[in-house]
Amino acid sequence: MSALLEKLFRIRARESSISKEVRSGVANFLAASYVLLLNSQLFSTKASVPSFEVAVATAITGAAGSILIGLFTNLPLTLAPAAGLNAYLANIIDQFPSEPFEGYRDTMTLTLIVGIALVVVAPCLSSAFIVAVVQRFPKSLRHGLVASIGFLLVFLSFRTFSFSFTDGKLYIFLFGLFILQLLNVLRVPGGTLMSIVVCAILLFFYSKHPLPNAIFLLPKIGTIVYSFSSQAFLRSWREIVGGSIGIFWIILLDLSVVPQSILGADEAFLPLLSTWPNNAQSVGTVLLTGMTCLLGGYTGAGVCIPFAESSVGIREGGRTGLTAVVTGICFLCSTVVMSLFQSIPLGATAPPLFVAGALMLKEVEHIEWRNERQVLPAIMTLCVVPFTNSLMSGFVLGLAILTIEYILQRIEECRLIRDSTCEEINVIQEEQPVE
Repeated sequence: MSALLEKLFRIRARESSISKEVRSGVANFLAASYVLLLNSQLFSTKASVPSFEVAVATAITGAAGSILIGLFTNLPLTLAPAAGLNAYLANIIDQFPSEPFEGYRDTMTLTLIVGIALVVVAPCLSSAFIVAVVQRFPKSLRHGLVASIGFLLVFLSFRTFSFSFTDGKLYIFLFGLFILQLLNVLRVPGGTLMSIVVCAILLFFYSKHPLPNAIFLLPKIGTIVYSFSSQAFLRSWREIVGGSIGIFWIILLDLSVVPQSILGADEAFLPLLSTWPNNAQSVGTVLLTGMTCLLGGYTGAGVCIPFAESSVGIREGGRTGLTAVVTGICFLCSTVVMSLFQSIPLGATAPPLFVAGALMLKEVEHIEWRNERQVLPAIMTLCVVPFTNSLMSGFVLGLAILTIEYILQRIEECRLIRDSTCEEINVIQEEQPVE
């Protein structure tokens, strides 16, 4: 077995060991397992779909994505449904002109479109397509879109309690936030999951939340498996296409930054990163992200991306795809205890949602605040998205402001050229001798 693993993952060549890779894979799973709770609660609350089935779909998709990226790229990355982006998808279900369950199906159509787009884009990466596209995309809109989803997640976390000092859920939220940040500071693997469990226990006692009927159940996803409806698509095509464009851009941004920043934490990956946009691992990461999005859309788990939490496993010493394969196996094993996730109170996931949103809001530091022409489109996008729950509205209005500012800039340049020309003519006329 060890010889086969060595042949597949070149463990010794990367100065690692099987035990270290297994330990790192388990650490990555603990760090990313909170998505099983968040995904199931977000979609079940908004669309009235069975939380048990969404959790199982999330685990299956995370298992497939992580195992595939480990086998085909030999990188210690976790590829699973993204809690932040799926929180946005769950939040816009109300925007679709249909029943909540049909709106949920529409978001899965959106996910499939994003997956197809990523699979189509992947072969273009030999010329560093992603880097070129991301650099040409207007910075103000780019940073505004990411930060706007951060605001949306923060607002979503606030909906689980009231800002009243007599509401015990507010204090449970603050305590959960303290526990989460403390565990992150101490670099405890699975800190996010632990904070959710602590909040859940407190909410069980405070709200008298019902306990689970069983711990072990056979996994199933029959109710939420995707089925295409042309009538539903035609009815909601504007929302689907608009959301697809926004999510696609954000995933491109994520893929242009996150894998490099995660792998850059270990010097062993520096030779790989020196050729990153053009090498096979980069192409494979994008292609497998698209394929996992296709699986997420079909199973009902939603959009998938490489997890930033993969850095936990790298800190534990993970350097090969075996780490990702072990993470995938852990996701697969978790499907038999999914009944526990049905009983978790919604407020238990508020602290991780708040932190995820706050981290996305860090994008505002990249906005050129001294440049009015960059600030106005970014602020328009930043404000419109959380208040309308529509990425498309924020993108279009931000683009409109950017276009107006571009036209005004050209008018100002023409005025300056005209004034400069007039001054030169006046100087020439003054220098000519009077006859």
